[in-house]
Amino acid sequence: MTFYSVNKRKISRLVRTLFFASLVFYFSYHAISGERGLLAMMKMGQQVYAAHAEADEVKMERMSLEHKVNMMYSKSLDIDLLDEQARRLLGRANKNEIIYLRPAVK
Repeated sequence: MTFYSVNKRKISRLVRTLFFASLVFYFSYHAISGERGLLAMMKMGQQVYAAHAEADEVKMERMSLEHKVNMMYSKSLDIDLLDEQARRLLGRANKNEIIYLRPAVK
């Protein structure tokens, strides 16, 4: 064996090792922080959780509004609710009532 063939073999092993190490690094990096990696998956999970929370809030608001609408039907008319809605829409009050104004909550 000559010096040249020994060095060629060592260099060939080194090149293969570096090539496979760079492949492992490349795929590992993209598996963790790539567009569809673990970090993106965790962020997407947080967004899904927030969307579910918002959907629950909207469902509760809808149920509240449906209840108010059902109370306006003639079958189950709630006089207090009707009076409240009429006063709010018309901007009227009795002379013996005290009115407290509060800012609208959004």
